[in-house]
Amino acid sequence: MGKSKSNKTKHCNISSFTSSTSTETDSGGSKSSKYHKDEIFFDQQDILIASLCFVITLVAYMKTIHPSLPGGDSGELITAAHEFGVGHPPGYPLFTLLARLSLLAAPPAALRVNTLSALCGALAAAATCLATRRLCASLPVVPQTGGGSDGAPQTRGGCGGAVLAGLMFPLSRLAWSWALCAEVFSLNSLLLAALLATAAVFDCCPRHQLAQTSCVGALLCGLCLSNQHTSVLYILVLVPWVLHTLYTRQVLSVRVCVRVCVWFIAGLLPYVYLPLSCLRHTARWTWGDQSSLGGMMTHLLRQEYGTLDLLKDHTGQGFISGLWAYMIHAWNDLTPIVCCLFAASLIKTIYRLVHRSSGGLEGQPGHPQPAVL
Repeated sequence: MGKSKSNKTKHCNISSFTSSTSTETDSGGSKSSKYHKDEIFFDQQDILIASLCFVITLVAYMKTIHPSLPGGDSGELITAAHEFGVGHPPGYPLFTLLARLSLLAAPPAALRVNTLSALCGALAAAATCLATRRLCASLPVVPQTGGGSDGAPQTRGGCGGAVLAGLMFPLSRLAWSWALCAEVFSLNSLLLAALLATAAVFDCCPRHQLAQTSCVGALLCGLCLSNQHTSVLYILVLVPWVLHTLYTRQVLSVRVCVRVCVWFIAGLLPYVYLPLSCLRHTARWTWGDQSSLGGMMTHLLRQEYGTLDLLKDHTGQGFISGLWAYMIHAWNDLTPIVCCLFAASLIKTIYRLVHRSSGGLEGQPGHPQPAVL
């Protein structure tokens, strides 16, 4: 392709990747041109709107942050970070290490760790904005009559949707309340938002960058599990899709699998902190004994609480009742506006999948189509 076409297309397209160099052929026989390295990720406009979401969210958090020790598990987590101890199962080593770094700043100690949560929440807003922006930029639209001279599919900007997503979630009641105190949830939101942004980039990657992007995603998967185990619900969905994409685009190999596994293990390295903390014997307060393999697995699998159970000795709640309780909390805490947008997006996703299977313009083989309002 010539340079003129490359300059017109600044965002990644599901069916084609624009570049001024050369083209590549996937396993399906369809050609797609390679993207420049600085174009495959995010441009200046993406960074600008993500920074806007970050600043607005951070200002809102800092205006309402807890000035001292909050309730819940905050006191335990702050003490564990201060004493080089271990928190309740599964230990939350990544948050403990980051909290320890935040304690190096000026006092008071509780405010410093609370600020860490606020910062993670604001960064989660920016990452959510970038993820939505990339998904919007990946949606092809029918070119207008008499539009581009080459007749190539154009892409949607999605600035409004990205800003909406980047602000609605972090400023919802539940996410806002957890970002004001020393808790692991804001860090979990940040890591998952970064993981989804990486998945959105992976979805429109040229073939020669798929393995590299997979390694970034594997590192984030490990870091997610080093903070909160509920992230496994996202990982169990993303991993099969990534492997399928690597296989269909003829990138999957033993070497790529080894690289991805190495980066995933690197993300789990914060768990080394747990046995090291016990072997130091310096913490006046800590939870459990992870110096042995049995003690480590007991803590890691949350056996004191019950593995795969959020509450100890919790009975009387089945899958249906738990799902209904979750829906009620989502309606109350995330606001009805977000829930209605989610329902509309789900309907749009189903419509696009049906349209793709019927051979419509939207949806090319081997590239799943996200739905973003």
